[in-house]
Amino acid sequence: MRRAVLDARRGPSTTLTTEERLALEDVVLRVSHQSESGKRAMRDVRVRIEQLQTSTILKATRWTLESLSEVGQLLERQLCTSFGVPSTNELRTWEKLVPVAIELHRTGSGRDSACLFGTTGSSVSSLGKDVTVTLDPLDFDSARHAQRFRNLSDQDHHAGKEVWLDQRASRALQSATWHGFLEDVGLSGRAHYLPAGRSGLLNAWTDVVRLRLELERESYGLPTARDPDLDGVALDFISSLAGLLGTRIRDRRGITDIWRRQRSPVTRKSLSLLRQVMDGKIYSGSGDDMVPTLGYEQGGHRIGIRGASSMVADLAPLAMWIDRIVRDGDLLIIDEPESHLHPEAIRLVARVLVRLVGEGVSVVCATHSPVLLHELSNCILLGQRNDLVSQDPVGGYDISDRLSLNDIAVHRFYRAERNEPALVTKVEIEPDWGIPEDEYVDVATRQSEDTSRLIDGLA
Repeated sequence: MRRAVLDARRGPSTTLTTEERLALEDVVLRVSHQSESGKRAMRDVRVRIEQLQTSTILKATRWTLESLSEVGQLLERQLCTSFGVPSTNELRTWEKLVPVAIELHRTGSGRDSACLFGTTGSSVSSLGKDVTVTLDPLDFDSARHAQRFRNLSDQDHHAGKEVWLDQRASRALQSATWHGFLEDVGLSGRAHYLPAGRSGLLNAWTDVVRLRLELERESYGLPTARDPDLDGVALDFISSLAGLLGTRIRDRRGITDIWRRQRSPVTRKSLSLLRQVMDGKIYSGSGDDMVPTLGYEQGGHRIGIRGASSMVADLAPLAMWIDRIVRDGDLLIIDEPESHLHPEAIRLVARVLVRLVGEGVSVVCATHSPVLLHELSNCILLGQRNDLVSQDPVGGYDISDRLSLNDIAVHRFYRAERNEPALVTKVEIEPDWGIPEDEYVDVATRQSEDTSRLIDGLA
């Protein structure tokens, strides 16, 4: 869904009139003047959509609704790519022929749930008046753009300039309103997915690159290799990794991120703790065959990621994503972060995820680890203490390891009956304990009882 909204490219179906554009210019210049306070004007000017002319609001709203309609179509493509199916009609639950409808709903205090977009084509009916629009004053500076028309006759110069400025202002306002809407519904950041088995996919990525290089052998009349069959999730991860290793720039972001200028990279506290878990750091470089890959560095010594432990290989993508890709406002989905980790390392990785949340990243984590849940509970309890200044002298927790009750939601997936569909229920967090671990306690209890019976049988 996040990728679908960021891929929306629809231009404004209508343009602002010159009168509307001049009124918009006036708002921008007025707010810009108030923002600069005698200093150089800010590049970005934030205004509320309700400050604009009524006719301008109606056009901006219509443009956003049209973009949401496009997002529904883009979502269809994203789902087909992710699940490797030609049509979303093939997405069904076990033993049921009814297609799965996927929608994004927005709920709020005192109002019903409203569908923003989805595979059914439904979209939001109103933007509301709480959208903040970020405008660039330079886009509405008529004098700055007038020189582009200086070679035209006076009459054509005036008519051409006004039409061009109206079109430019329309595109700028549409982009700004769309960005403000995405900020309002919490979909402005990028989405990143680190799947289970990512250590194996690191090796698969190197193989894919090698196989693609083999295709060049065609020019020499030599046999070519065939690409491996990768599903959407694996291909998505490998493609992201390829883009990451293909440059030493911290970020490679397209024009869709023009409105993310204010967003900053996450701070180093999450990354420094992760490096503590690995007892080293991850670097990117080239192998002997000139295929970019990842490596592990510890105490001045370096080794390719294939030669490192499973723990390091599983955490390497997380380290690189935090270091180079993930930014404030992004969504990071990580599957089974506890893979190949010792219990003490699982505790620290749980705190890495908590620190990411504190740094403005939304984290979705699927786990089977009671150790990870218990550590999250400790961070919740830590978040309710008011006597911490920098560090907890007892447990060694940093102040950045605190987790608010409002910053976490826990859901449990289970089957009530065999052969029945999985159910999803929200787990209520206990303020004086944290996340209930009844399911794990029941397993431990049965295991202990079985142990006791076995010991009794030896007597």
